[in-house]
Amino acid sequence: MYTTQTKRALREDFPRIADLIAEQNRAPETQCTHSGEGRESILQVMHKWEEASEICFAMALQDGNLVGTFGCEFDETMGRGWLWGPFALTEDWAEVASSLFDRLLEILPASVRRLDGFLHVDNQRGCEFYLSHGFEQQKRHHVYVAARPGEPVRAGEACHMLEPSQKESFCRLHDTVFPDTYETGESISCL
Repeated sequence: MYTTQTKRALREDFPRIADLIAEQNRAPETQCTHSGEGRESILQVMHKWEEASEICFAMALQDGNLVGTFGCEFDETMGRGWLWGPFALTEDWAEVASSLFDRLLEILPASVRRLDGFLHVDNQRGCEFYLSHGFEQQKRHHVYVAARPGEPVRAGEACHMLEPSQKESFCRLHDTVFPDTYETGESISCL
């Protein structure tokens, strides 16, 4: 049996972490829907958030080989984090996932007080992990995919820019209809 070492991932570790995530995301039973699909798109997102200092990863190594990772994209101002994983390739999956989670909590900024996870409905092991670590299942989200139409879709009449007098109502409406979403009414109205 191997000894598993966990450590904070560095930027140079991102390519092999992206490989592991892309492989795990191919199967619904191990998929984290928040982390995306395809190695290149995952790596691109990792670099984007890392440049903004808004992502971190813990990684598990056995004999120098990457056997697991757990990441978190976060917004310090909001105090929220969006989890990537847990991903582990070992027989002692639960133990490695727990070690990764502990390491991730150590490296996350202290201001991050809320964590959300988004796993495929068939990722039972991941769901059980979250529940056993004090998470509560709040609601189920749906991801919709559509094929690109054969012919370009003509844009309809563009909506008008938000007027300053509409901002308060827009924010209230958005935050009522979409509570606890990634973007708040305030952050959208400032775009």
